Amino acid sequence: MSTQTFTPGDTVPPTAVVGSSSSLNDDALGTDITPSGWPSSGRAKAVEVELTVTSAFTADGQVQVGVSVPGSLDPLAGFSSDAGGVFSLADGEVRGYRSGDTDAFYLDKFGGWRTEYLTFNDTGSATNKLEAAYTGLDVGEMDLRARVRQSDWDSQTAAVIAARWTGGGQGSWIWDLNGSDMRFRMKSSTVDYLNTVAISTLGLTDGEWAWVRVTWSSADRLRWWTSADGSSWTLKETDTAGGATTIDAGSADLRIGNNQSAGGVTANGFGGDIADFEMRNGSGTVIQTLSLDIMDAQADTGWTPETGNAIARGTAVTATGDTISATARVRLDLEEPVAMDDWRLIVDAQTGELTVDEIVLELSGQTLGWKVGTL
Repeated sequence: MSTQTFTPGDTVPPTAVVGSSSSLNDDALGTDITPSGWPSSGRAKAVEVELTVTSAFTADGQVQVGVSVPGSLDPLAGFSSDAGGVFSLADGEVRGYRSGDTDAFYLDKFGGWRTEYLTFNDTGSATNKLEAAYTGLDVGEMDLRARVRQSDWDSQTAAVIAARWTGGGQGSWIWDLNGSDMRFRMKSSTVDYLNTVAISTLGLTDGEWAWVRVTWSSADRLRWWTSADGSSWTLKETDTAGGATTIDAGSADLRIGNNQSAGGVTANGFGGDIADFEMRNGSGTVIQTLSLDIMDAQADTGWTPETGNAIARGTAVTATGDTISATARVRLDLEEPVAMDDWRLIVDAQTGELTVDEIVLELSGQTLGWKVGTL
């Protein structure tokens, strides 16, 4: 096992031993990164470690901070071979693990992933969509809202923002783009009605995010809206919807970004980005949200939003966002002092990278520290 000199603030590889004066080789613990001046003698009473997520670390994984006494060591006279103790300080989702030679503290979902938006290609593939069960979403009057972006608003053909429409009489409605228009197709008493509003009327700009909205009620008919922030809306156009008075409930699931299996209606993937979606019923009550902030990893294929039914994400839908920085401090008070050459301090970032910002080691009669910056 190689030994390197540890400098506080260094990036620790996914599996590392930070702090070891033992000459014993235990490959399962990874690579030694030993602080300059790390003592080779004395008895450890406690250790405190501060960690910060850097990059490529998602909430699917965890960080382990632990101590280990290799199982082949016999305990010193009057001492146990278990170098474990009581962990404290760290917040969040945590759990402990203890084996015959290791006592560890896991920070589950340390840091995290913040999704900014999802990208849909322009195909009708079954993997190119989000889907939620229709239960509770089969409303006769509705209010649909979305934050969307297209590199070229006039280039899409039947590019679905959201829909509840499949074959076998399950059709209800489709909200999509087609060339220079935004469209809303609804099924009413088995008759299809199609209404459009010009992209130019909505004032959408290529490459820029837009809040768009379509509402339907038997009294106010079909209305098209835009907003600068998703809260204050401007009415852009009102359509008659061909005399229709209701929208069939159907039994099709809600699909966002595509309407694969469209039941005779041409459908393609959105071919752009979607950052937000919301569905309300006729009285204005929110019944389905997208809640991208609940995605806890870039590869997350399903989540339960703040409101509404669980969402399943197709594998062809790309998530864009950033890892969430986080800092945690973990303290271990050993059950009884342990000889320095009989244990290792382990920092194991199992799915990414982090920095060790500070280590404070308390020995019998002295305290040693390694740190960088202002903590």
